[in-house]
Amino acid sequence: MNFYGTRHQVLSDNISRVNMPKEKAFDLPSLTSATMHKKLPMMVTETGHMAGNKSSQNFKIIPMPDAQELTMNGNNINLEQQTTKLAENSTDYTLVANMYKRIKALRKLPFSSNV
Repeated sequence: MNFYGTRHQVLSDNISRVNMPKEKAFDLPSLTSATMHKKLPMMVTETGHMAGNKSSQNFKIIPMPDAQELTMNGNNINLEQQTTKLAENSTDYTLVANMYKRIKALRKLPFSSNV
């Protein structure tokens, strides 16, 4: 879920700079490429747990590879493309949040049933 929050911030920044001269569009690599090629750090939630990384995962922000079109002022940020990506990101975040809620509810189910 942290990935989608970070990506939302990057895409929002792109949209806010759409009319600024010589600005470039940025994005995050896909979630699968961000997580499949490297190990995720362990998070420490209690002092008795094994040592791990207490900070949130930092994602690499890269220039958008598909943003080739330049405007008269040298800007390559396409507003329509950015708003579409922002809407897709929002939909993906909602999907993941709903799955998380369902999994959490399923984990509580065996303890709450009257047998």
